[in-house]
Amino acid sequence: MCNSMTKTYTIEDLENSLKIKQDSALKFRVKFNFILGKYKDAIIDLTKLLDIEPNNKFALSYRGEAYHLTGRCRETIIDLTKLLDIEPNNKFALKYRGEAYYLSGRYKDTITDLTKLFGIEPSDVADELLKKKWIEAFNKCNNATTYTLEDLENSLKINQDSALKFRVKFNFIIGRYKDAIIDLTKLLDIEPNNKFALRYRGEAYHLMGRYKDAIIDLTKLFGIEPSDDVDELLKKKWIKAFDMCNNAANTYTLEDLENSLKINQDSVLKFRIKFNFILGRYKDAIIDLTNLLDIEPNNKFALRYRGEAYHLIGRYREAIIDLTKLLDIEPNNKFALKYRAKAYYLIEKYKESFNDVNKLLKIETNDEWALKLLAKIIEKLCSINF
Repeated sequence: MCNSMTKTYTIEDLENSLKIKQDSALKFRVKFNFILGKYKDAIIDLTKLLDIEPNNKFALSYRGEAYHLTGRCRETIIDLTKLLDIEPNNKFALKYRGEAYYLSGRYKDTITDLTKLFGIEPSDVADELLKKKWIEAFNKCNNATTYTLEDLENSLKINQDSALKFRVKFNFIIGRYKDAIIDLTKLLDIEPNNKFALRYRGEAYHLMGRYKDAIIDLTKLFGIEPSDDVDELLKKKWIKAFDMCNNAANTYTLEDLENSLKINQDSVLKFRIKFNFILGRYKDAIIDLTNLLDIEPNNKFALRYRGEAYHLIGRYREAIIDLTKLLDIEPNNKFALKYRAKAYYLIEKYKESFNDVNKLLKIETNDEWALKLLAKIIEKLCSINF
């Protein structure tokens, strides 16, 4: 609409209206041309930028991508290799150089880059299309010669300490879950609470339909990790596995799980609480937490989880009482400050909420969650005062 028959609205007009300073003009033009799909124009500006500053990471990254998008694989590889010389674990560069190698028929190089990328990214986060290219590249290498896992380990200079983890991820990508379980079991024999091994073996059991085994490993993992730190996808897999055990033919109870994990009497209440939290049974969790607080009124675990449970079912005043007790014991407890600030905000006690957010920001100046809530509180306070 700006470029109608009577008006011509240029990128220079846009730069002026946004008051883009000279130093940023080239970068702005690059991003503008990327949005419009004008990759050749972007390459011209990026080349100017690299003539001024040959190791500019922004320019190497964008020109590498622009070359890739215009089918210039050789130039893509050159720019992204320079970028990886500066930042060896740059995920963007590993991904696009791996793809460029694949399109150029350099399959061993593809495998090397994508394997490094999968080592940085968890296997369930990595792009499925990239995994397929990785497998195809590996198969193509095996058609021409015999290219083994040991060859790949040597080319990547994998040290002995990392070899088991590397083999696990390799077997996961290939879909060899039985082989992965063998290595993961070795890892857990050495270190029974190894989070990496519990996570991947739990997932492998889940993918093979061995749901009881999956439940045991994932439950151990949830016992090590706080419930709010655990991956939501893993929680869903855990719940699905539990549901699969409770089908028409079987009944698998919490007591069965406690027995299989050999939970001792002292830990039973805490275990049941975490179990009910994962399943979203907050009222059941509150019953056990109240029993725990009747025995030990200042139990930090119980105050934290009951405060959170009250918050999650909308009982904000009770949440505030528990979290205040926890803050009397630990004045800088970030979890308690966060949830109490939120509870105060939801019952319209904005000054109290402001005080908690202020404490949070003294502990961690750049806390994004706290800064967002602070903006909302200020807006509410201004509307009340005016």
